[in-house]
Amino acid sequence: MKRLVILLVLVLLLAGGGAGWWFFLRDDDSAAEEAGVEPEPGMNYVEVDPLNLPVIREGRVVRHMIVLLVLEVPEGDANRIVFRAMRRLKDAYIYELHTLFSRRFVWENDRLVDYVKRRVMAASEKVVGPDVVHSVLIRGIQTGVENSN
Repeated sequence: MKRLVILLVLVLLLAGGGAGWWFFLRDDDSAAEEAGVEPEPGMNYVEVDPLNLPVIREGRVVRHMIVLLVLEVPEGDANRIVFRAMRRLKDAYIYELHTLFSRRFVWENDRLVDYVKRRVMAASEKVVGPDVVHSVLIRGIQTGVENSN
């Protein structure tokens, strides 16, 4: 019985170590590859958790948006600054994109990606300062229309 407990603890430690490597130490270029971008030397790619945003008009949700972002940051201090400020960055992104998506002109032309990039870059500069986030890569913008009930 004692051997079984030791074996179980050993397996859990190995699994925890593997999960830690996957989340914290894996190659940052994998995010760039998934976004379809050739990684630049001296840059790290930081994935932002998916942003789920309701689009509200006249007091009701008319659509749901899911935005997938990858931030391109220089290696070194900028990378640490972004990781430490990730919660504030996500809050700023949600605020900016929520106000952007609620405007009709965004849906009436084909420049949605440009608007999103500009808003996210502006929010990044407000939170972490200039020259910390080099570029914003959009992995995807998914939209779903609500029922009209």
